[in-house]
Amino acid sequence: MRKGNLQWKKWLLLVAVLMCFLRLDAQDPAFSQFFAQRIYLNPANSGSESGLNVSVIYRYQWREIPGGFTTYGFSSDIRSTRLSSALGVYAWQTREAKIFTTTQVGGSYSYIIKLSKMVNWHIGIGGSYVNKHVDASKLLFSDQLDPEDGVTGGTSAQLITDKVNYFDLDAGTLLKFGWKYNNLLFHNAVGFAVHHLTQPNNSFINLETDLPIRYTVHYGGMFPMNFNNKKKKTEFYLSPVFKFDYQAGLKEFNYGFFNSYDPIYFGVFYKHNSFFNQKSTKTLIFTGGYSGYIGEGVNYILGYSYDFNLTGVGTKAKGVHEITLRMRFPEIELLNKPLNSKSYKPQKCYDFGGKNTIKLF
Repeated sequence: MRKGNLQWKKWLLLVAVLMCFLRLDAQDPAFSQFFAQRIYLNPANSGSESGLNVSVIYRYQWREIPGGFTTYGFSSDIRSTRLSSALGVYAWQTREAKIFTTTQVGGSYSYIIKLSKMVNWHIGIGGSYVNKHVDASKLLFSDQLDPEDGVTGGTSAQLITDKVNYFDLDAGTLLKFGWKYNNLLFHNAVGFAVHHLTQPNNSFINLETDLPIRYTVHYGGMFPMNFNNKKKKTEFYLSPVFKFDYQAGLKEFNYGFFNSYDPIYFGVFYKHNSFFNQKSTKTLIFTGGYSGYIGEGVNYILGYSYDFNLTGVGTKAKGVHEITLRMRFPEIELLNKPLNSKSYKPQKCYDFGGKNTIKLF
Protein backbone atom coordinates (compact mmCIF):
# COMPACT_ATOMS: atom_id res chain seq x y z
CA MET A 1 0.00 0.00 0.00
CA ARG A 2 1.31 3.41 -0.90
CA LYS A 3 2.18 5.78 1.93
CA GLY A 4 -0.05 8.47 0.41
CA ASN A 5 -3.04 6.13 0.32
CA LEU A 6 -2.41 5.12 3.93
CA GLN A 7 -2.27 8.74 5.05
CA TRP A 8 -5.44 9.48 3.09
CA LYS A 9 -7.27 6.67 4.87
CA LYS A 10 -6.07 7.97 8.23
CA TRP A 11 -7.47 11.42 7.46
CA LEU A 12 -10.74 9.88 6.27
CA LEU A 13 -10.94 7.93 9.51
CA LEU A 14 -10.26 11.12 11.45
CA VAL A 15 -13.07 12.95 9.64
CA ALA A 16 -15.49 10.12 10.40
CA VAL A 17 -14.59 10.18 14.09
CA LEU A 18 -14.81 13.96 14.33
CA MET A 19 -18.19 13.97 12.62
CA CYS A 20 -19.36 11.57 15.30
CA PHE A 21 -18.16 13.94 18.00
CA LEU A 22 -19.79 16.94 16.31
CA ARG A 23 -23.13 15.16 16.04
CA LEU A 24 -23.10 13.03 19.20
CA ASP A 25 -22.22 15.53 21.91
CA ALA A 26 -24.07 13.31 24.39
CA GLN A 27 -21.17 10.92 24.78
CA ASP A 28 -18.94 11.54 27.79
CA PRO A 29 -15.34 10.38 28.19
CA ALA A 30 -15.15 6.96 29.83
CA PHE A 31 -12.24 5.50 31.77
CA SER A 32 -11.37 1.83 31.57
CA GLN A 33 -10.08 1.90 35.16
CA PHE A 34 -13.18 3.68 36.41
CA PHE A 35 -12.63 2.27 39.91
CA ALA A 36 -9.42 4.34 40.12
CA GLN A 37 -11.19 7.61 39.18
CA ARG A 38 -13.72 7.55 41.97
CA ILE A 39 -14.90 11.17 42.03
CA TYR A 40 -15.46 11.22 38.26
CA LEU A 41 -17.45 8.01 38.62
CA ASN A 42 -19.56 9.30 41.51
CA PRO A 43 -19.11 12.40 43.72
CA ALA A 44 -20.31 10.33 46.68
CA ASN A 45 -16.99 8.48 46.43
CA SER A 46 -15.35 11.51 48.05
CA GLY A 47 -13.99 10.21 51.35
CA SER A 48 -14.68 6.59 50.48
CA GLU A 49 -11.38 5.85 52.20
CA SER A 50 -9.96 7.55 55.28
CA GLY A 51 -7.14 10.08 55.08
CA LEU A 52 -5.97 12.02 52.03
CA ASN A 53 -6.31 10.27 48.66
CA VAL A 54 -4.68 11.44 45.43
CA SER A 55 -5.20 9.97 41.95
CA VAL A 56 -3.75 10.80 38.53
CA ILE A 57 -4.51 9.27 35.13
CA TYR A 58 -3.17 9.31 31.58
CA ARG A 59 -5.21 7.80 28.74
CA TYR A 60 -4.05 7.46 25.12
CA GLN A 61 -6.71 6.31 22.69
CA TRP A 62 -6.65 5.30 19.02
CA ARG A 63 -3.02 6.01 18.09
CA GLU A 64 -3.74 5.50 14.37
CA ILE A 65 -5.84 8.67 14.38
CA PRO A 66 -3.58 11.66 13.49
CA GLY A 67 -2.88 13.37 16.82
CA GLY A 68 -4.59 10.66 18.86
CA PHE A 69 -7.08 11.11 21.68
CA THR A 70 -5.49 11.81 25.06
CA THR A 71 -6.85 12.46 28.55
CA TYR A 72 -5.01 13.77 31.60
CA GLY A 73 -6.69 13.78 34.97
CA PHE A 74 -6.11 14.59 38.64
CA SER A 75 -8.34 14.17 41.67
CA SER A 76 -7.93 14.34 45.41
CA ASP A 77 -10.24 13.92 48.38
CA ILE A 78 -9.87 14.13 52.14
CA ARG A 79 -12.16 12.87 54.88
CA SER A 80 -13.04 14.58 58.17
CA THR A 81 -14.05 12.25 60.98
CA ARG A 82 -14.97 15.30 63.01
CA LEU A 83 -17.52 16.51 60.46
CA SER A 84 -18.59 13.10 59.07
CA SER A 85 -17.84 14.61 55.68
CA ALA A 86 -15.31 14.69 52.86
CA LEU A 87 -14.15 17.24 50.31
CA GLY A 88 -12.71 16.59 46.86
CA VAL A 89 -11.16 18.50 43.98
CA TYR A 90 -10.52 17.36 40.42
CA ALA A 91 -9.29 18.52 37.03
CA TRP A 92 -9.46 16.77 33.65
CA GLN A 93 -8.39 17.65 30.14
CA THR A 94 -9.22 15.69 27.00
CA ARG A 95 -7.56 16.42 23.66
CA GLU A 96 -9.16 14.90 20.58
CA ALA A 97 -6.86 14.71 17.55
CA LYS A 98 -5.26 18.06 18.55
CA ILE A 99 -8.50 19.73 17.42
CA PHE A 100 -10.99 19.49 20.28
CA THR A 101 -9.92 20.28 23.86
CA THR A 102 -12.19 19.86 26.86
CA THR A 103 -11.03 21.13 30.27
CA GLN A 104 -13.01 20.52 33.45
CA VAL A 105 -12.18 21.80 36.95
CA GLY A 106 -14.40 21.21 39.94
CA GLY A 107 -14.98 20.12 43.50
CA SER A 108 -17.13 17.66 45.41
CA TYR A 109 -18.62 17.16 48.85
CA SER A 110 -20.03 14.07 50.52
CA TYR A 111 -21.76 13.51 53.83
CA ILE A 112 -21.11 10.15 55.46
CA ILE A 113 -23.72 8.44 57.61
CA LYS A 114 -22.57 5.52 59.75
CA LEU A 115 -25.52 3.13 59.76
CA SER A 116 -23.70 0.42 61.69
CA LYS A 117 -20.20 -0.79 62.47
CA MET A 118 -19.78 -2.19 58.96
CA VAL A 119 -22.15 -0.03 56.90
CA ASN A 120 -21.59 3.52 55.58
CA TRP A 121 -23.99 5.58 53.47
CA HIS A 122 -22.43 8.42 51.44
CA ILE A 123 -24.43 11.24 49.85
CA GLY A 124 -22.41 13.42 47.46
CA ILE A 125 -22.62 16.40 45.13
CA GLY A 126 -20.11 17.82 42.66
CA GLY A 127 -19.89 21.05 40.69
CA SER A 128 -17.49 21.95 37.90
CA TYR A 129 -16.60 24.58 35.31
CA VAL A 130 -16.14 23.22 31.78
CA ASN A 131 -14.41 24.79 28.81
CA LYS A 132 -14.59 23.26 25.32
CA HIS A 133 -12.42 24.65 22.55
CA VAL A 134 -12.08 23.70 18.89
CA ASP A 135 -9.29 24.69 16.51
CA ALA A 136 -11.45 25.40 13.45
CA SER A 137 -8.39 25.79 11.21
CA LYS A 138 -7.70 22.06 11.57
CA LEU A 139 -11.22 20.84 10.88
CA LEU A 140 -12.08 19.03 7.66
CA PHE A 141 -15.58 19.21 6.21
CA SER A 142 -17.26 17.10 3.54
CA ASP A 143 -16.92 19.81 0.86
CA GLN A 144 -13.11 19.64 1.27
CA LEU A 145 -12.89 15.95 0.35
CA ASP A 146 -12.43 14.68 -3.17
CA PRO A 147 -12.32 10.94 -4.01
CA GLU A 148 -9.38 11.46 -6.38
CA ASP A 149 -7.47 14.46 -5.07
CA GLY A 150 -8.06 13.87 -1.35
CA VAL A 151 -8.20 17.01 0.78
CA THR A 152 -8.91 20.11 -1.32
CA GLY A 153 -9.06 23.85 -0.51
CA GLY A 154 -11.39 25.90 1.72
CA THR A 155 -14.87 25.19 3.01
CA SER A 156 -18.15 27.06 3.10
CA ALA A 157 -18.93 25.72 6.59
CA GLN A 158 -18.42 28.09 9.51
CA LEU A 159 -18.62 27.72 13.28
CA ILE A 160 -20.44 30.38 15.30
CA THR A 161 -17.85 30.16 18.08
CA ASP A 162 -14.65 28.26 18.77
CA LYS A 163 -15.24 27.82 22.52
CA VAL A 164 -18.05 26.91 24.88
CA ASN A 165 -18.11 27.48 28.66
CA TYR A 166 -20.65 26.15 31.12
CA PHE A 167 -21.27 25.04 34.71
CA ASP A 168 -22.07 21.40 35.37
CA LEU A 169 -23.55 19.64 38.39
CA ASP A 170 -23.46 15.99 39.49
CA ALA A 171 -24.94 14.09 42.44
CA GLY A 172 -24.76 10.55 43.75
CA THR A 173 -25.06 8.11 46.58
CA LEU A 174 -22.83 5.24 47.70
CA LEU A 175 -23.36 2.36 50.10
CA LYS A 176 -20.26 0.67 51.51
CA PHE A 177 -20.81 -2.42 53.61
CA GLY A 178 -19.12 -5.59 54.72
CA TRP A 179 -19.74 -8.78 56.62
CA LYS A 180 -17.84 -11.57 58.29
CA TYR A 181 -18.10 -15.23 57.45
CA ASN A 182 -15.89 -17.92 58.96
CA ASN A 183 -13.65 -15.12 60.32
CA LEU A 184 -13.16 -13.74 56.82
CA LEU A 185 -14.07 -10.17 55.79
CA PHE A 186 -16.21 -9.52 52.68
CA HIS A 187 -16.43 -5.99 51.28
CA ASN A 188 -18.94 -4.33 48.93
CA ALA A 189 -19.43 -0.88 47.41
CA VAL A 190 -22.53 -0.08 45.33
CA GLY A 191 -23.43 3.36 44.02
CA PHE A 192 -25.72 5.41 41.82
CA ALA A 193 -24.84 8.78 40.23
CA VAL A 194 -26.58 11.37 38.08
CA HIS A 195 -24.36 13.58 35.89
CA HIS A 196 -25.14 16.86 34.04
CA LEU A 197 -28.07 17.88 36.19
CA THR A 198 -27.90 21.39 34.70
CA GLN A 199 -28.07 19.97 31.14
CA PRO A 200 -25.86 22.74 29.73
CA ASN A 201 -25.88 23.79 26.07
CA ASN A 202 -22.55 22.78 24.52
CA SER A 203 -23.10 23.60 20.84
CA PHE A 204 -20.47 25.29 18.67
CA ILE A 205 -22.96 26.22 15.95
CA ASN A 206 -25.58 28.09 17.98
CA LEU A 207 -28.04 25.20 18.20
CA GLU A 208 -29.94 24.01 21.25
CA THR A 209 -27.95 20.84 21.94
CA ASP A 210 -28.23 20.41 25.69
CA LEU A 211 -25.92 17.87 27.25
CA PRO A 212 -28.24 15.01 28.34
CA ILE A 213 -28.25 13.64 31.85
CA ARG A 214 -26.09 10.56 32.31
CA TYR A 215 -27.02 7.88 34.85
CA THR A 216 -24.43 5.53 36.33
CA VAL A 217 -24.81 2.39 38.43
CA HIS A 218 -21.64 0.74 39.72
CA TYR A 219 -20.55 -2.07 42.02
CA GLY A 220 -17.27 -3.50 43.27
CA GLY A 221 -16.54 -6.23 45.81
CA MET A 222 -13.63 -7.86 47.60
CA PHE A 223 -14.21 -11.54 48.38
CA PRO A 224 -11.51 -13.49 50.25
CA MET A 225 -10.66 -16.88 48.80
CA ASN A 226 -9.08 -18.81 51.63
CA PHE A 227 -8.69 -22.46 50.65
CA ASN A 228 -6.67 -23.37 53.73
CA ASN A 229 -8.83 -23.26 56.86
CA LYS A 230 -5.76 -23.55 59.04
CA LYS A 231 -4.33 -20.38 57.57
CA LYS A 232 -5.26 -17.35 59.67
CA LYS A 233 -4.73 -14.71 57.02
CA THR A 234 -6.12 -14.39 53.52
CA GLU A 235 -3.85 -13.45 50.66
CA PHE A 236 -6.00 -14.10 47.57
CA TYR A 237 -9.12 -12.05 46.74
CA LEU A 238 -11.69 -12.25 43.96
CA SER A 239 -13.35 -8.96 43.01
CA PRO A 240 -16.44 -8.83 40.78
CA VAL A 241 -16.93 -5.41 39.11
CA PHE A 242 -19.90 -3.88 37.28
CA LYS A 243 -20.73 -0.47 35.76
CA PHE A 244 -23.69 0.62 33.67
CA ASP A 245 -24.11 4.03 31.98
CA TYR A 246 -27.20 5.40 30.29
CA GLN A 247 -27.28 8.72 28.42
CA ALA A 248 -29.77 9.90 25.80
CA GLY A 249 -30.60 6.37 24.71
CA LEU A 250 -26.94 5.29 24.66
CA LYS A 251 -26.08 2.39 26.94
CA GLU A 252 -22.76 0.99 28.07
CA PHE A 253 -22.22 -2.17 30.10
CA ASN A 254 -18.86 -2.87 31.70
CA TYR A 255 -18.32 -5.92 33.87
CA GLY A 256 -15.62 -8.38 34.83
CA PHE A 257 -13.46 -9.35 37.77
CA PHE A 258 -10.11 -8.86 39.47
CA ASN A 259 -7.79 -11.30 41.12
CA SER A 260 -5.54 -9.74 43.73
CA TYR A 261 -2.65 -11.33 45.56
CA ASP A 262 -0.75 -8.65 47.41
CA PRO A 263 1.19 -6.80 46.02
CA ILE A 264 -0.22 -7.40 42.50
CA TYR A 265 -3.64 -7.60 40.87
CA PHE A 266 -4.94 -8.38 37.40
CA GLY A 267 -8.34 -8.49 35.79
CA VAL A 268 -10.42 -8.77 32.61
CA PHE A 269 -13.53 -6.72 31.70
CA TYR A 270 -15.98 -6.92 28.84
CA LYS A 271 -17.58 -3.69 27.60
CA HIS A 272 -20.46 -3.42 25.13
CA ASN A 273 -23.59 -1.35 24.52
CA SER A 274 -26.22 -4.01 23.82
CA PHE A 275 -26.95 -7.64 24.60
CA PHE A 276 -29.08 -8.43 21.53
CA ASN A 277 -27.89 -6.08 18.78
CA GLN A 278 -25.38 -7.65 16.40
CA LYS A 279 -23.95 -4.18 15.70
CA SER A 280 -23.09 -3.65 19.35
CA THR A 281 -19.60 -2.29 20.06
CA LYS A 282 -17.51 -4.81 21.94
CA THR A 283 -14.26 -4.32 23.84
CA LEU A 284 -12.06 -6.53 25.98
CA ILE A 285 -10.17 -4.67 28.72
CA PHE A 286 -7.09 -6.18 30.32
CA THR A 287 -5.83 -4.50 33.47
CA GLY A 288 -3.34 -5.05 36.24
CA GLY A 289 -1.23 -3.24 38.77
CA TYR A 290 1.13 -3.17 41.71
CA SER A 291 0.62 -1.93 45.26
CA GLY A 292 3.43 -0.75 47.51
CA TYR A 293 4.44 1.66 50.25
CA ILE A 294 6.56 4.78 50.44
CA GLY A 295 7.99 5.38 53.88
CA GLU A 296 5.65 4.54 56.73
CA GLY A 297 2.00 4.10 55.89
CA VAL A 298 1.84 5.91 52.52
CA ASN A 299 0.26 3.43 50.12
CA TYR A 300 0.35 3.66 46.33
CA ILE A 301 -1.31 1.63 43.57
CA LEU A 302 0.10 1.80 40.04
CA GLY A 303 -2.30 0.47 37.42
CA TYR A 304 -2.33 -0.14 33.68
CA SER A 305 -5.06 -1.20 31.26
CA TYR A 306 -5.31 -1.96 27.56
CA ASP A 307 -8.55 -1.90 25.57
CA PHE A 308 -8.72 -4.39 22.73
CA ASN A 309 -11.52 -3.17 20.46
CA LEU A 310 -13.39 -6.02 18.79
CA THR A 311 -15.70 -3.87 16.65
CA GLY A 312 -16.17 -0.35 15.32
CA VAL A 313 -13.59 2.32 14.56
CA GLY A 314 -11.28 0.93 17.22
CA THR A 315 -10.31 -2.09 15.15
CA LYS A 316 -8.56 0.21 12.66
CA ALA A 317 -7.48 2.92 15.09
CA LYS A 318 -5.74 0.41 17.41
CA GLY A 319 -6.41 0.08 21.13
CA VAL A 320 -6.42 2.25 24.22
CA HIS A 321 -3.66 2.56 26.82
CA GLU A 322 -4.41 3.89 30.29
CA ILE A 323 -2.08 4.45 33.27
CA THR A 324 -3.26 5.36 36.77
CA LEU A 325 -1.50 6.18 40.02
CA ARG A 326 -3.30 6.35 43.36
CA MET A 327 -1.71 7.39 46.65
CA ARG A 328 -3.24 7.28 50.12
CA PHE A 329 -1.97 9.20 53.15
CA PRO A 330 -3.98 7.65 56.01
CA GLU A 331 -2.65 9.94 58.76
CA ILE A 332 -3.76 13.19 57.08
CA GLU A 333 -7.27 14.28 57.96
CA LEU A 334 -9.34 17.45 57.60
CA LEU A 335 -10.09 19.21 60.93
CA ASN A 336 -8.87 16.31 63.03
CA LYS A 337 -8.74 18.30 66.27
CA PRO A 338 -11.50 17.26 68.71
CA LEU A 339 -14.39 19.58 69.49
CA ASN A 340 -14.50 21.33 72.87
CA SER A 341 -17.09 18.95 74.14
CA LYS A 342 -16.59 16.05 76.52
CA SER A 343 -19.53 14.21 75.02
CA TYR A 344 -18.17 14.40 71.46
CA LYS A 345 -16.81 11.21 69.98
CA PRO A 346 -15.34 11.17 66.45
CA GLN A 347 -17.39 9.03 64.10
CA LYS A 348 -15.09 6.34 62.81
CA CYS A 349 -16.53 5.26 59.50
CA TYR A 350 -16.36 1.75 58.13
CA ASP A 351 -13.15 1.02 56.21
CA PHE A 352 -12.41 -2.34 54.68
CA GLY A 353 -9.90 -4.04 56.95
CA GLY A 354 -9.10 -7.16 54.97
CA LYS A 355 -5.58 -8.40 55.51
CA ASN A 356 -3.02 -8.68 52.75
CA THR A 357 -5.29 -7.19 50.13
CA ILE A 358 -5.16 -4.31 47.66
CA LYS A 359 -7.97 -1.90 48.49
CA LEU A 360 -9.41 -1.25 45.03
CA PHE A 361 -12.87 -0.16 46.30
